[in-house]
Amino acid sequence: MEKSFGSVHYEAQMLDLAGIDGEKIYDEISQKICSGCPLDGRDKLSLVFLPFMKHSLPFEEALSKVLLLIEALNEEEERLVYLTVITEIASRFTGNQGLEALKECLMDSEVGLRIKEVGVKEGMQNSLLTILLHKFDSLPDNLYYAITNQQNENILMEWLGKVSGINGIDKLEKMVFSRNRIKE
Repeated sequence: MEKSFGSVHYEAQMLDLAGIDGEKIYDEISQKICSGCPLDGRDKLSLVFLPFMKHSLPFEEALSKVLLLIEALNEEEERLVYLTVITEIASRFTGNQGLEALKECLMDSEVGLRIKEVGVKEGMQNSLLTILLHKFDSLPDNLYYAITNQQNENILMEWLGKVSGINGIDKLEKMVFSRNRIKE
């Protein structure tokens, strides 16, 4: 397929991914990654589309194998790029089947664990704010920001345990800021 827009000329070739031997490509890329050889441009492109190629395994299992292969890459930023692109392709072209398989595969990956960690912290922060806003109707900005910026799960858990016994903003400030001064 060719398209021209003035001086810009595009030539695209259509490929049927279901006709490409994904297991052969997987073995080639896996050997390169395991031996520490850099991936060339073709390998990188193949790795992106590898889950969608022909495999003897069901899609979910092939996707899982590819995601494990990506986890073996040395550079975190490169792993994130592959995961992002594969997630986008799967969400657009495989529907719920692809999204469920991705969710299942990612939950135990490094990325999935980080997402869970952030979710736990945000959940604790939101719980604290909900309880405090129900109790006091409003919070001073310094308290609000201290709670939303707190990243230590242990401190957040401690605050959640103590918040029910706090009867005034001054006691709340003492709890939040005395703990912060100790940690700084």
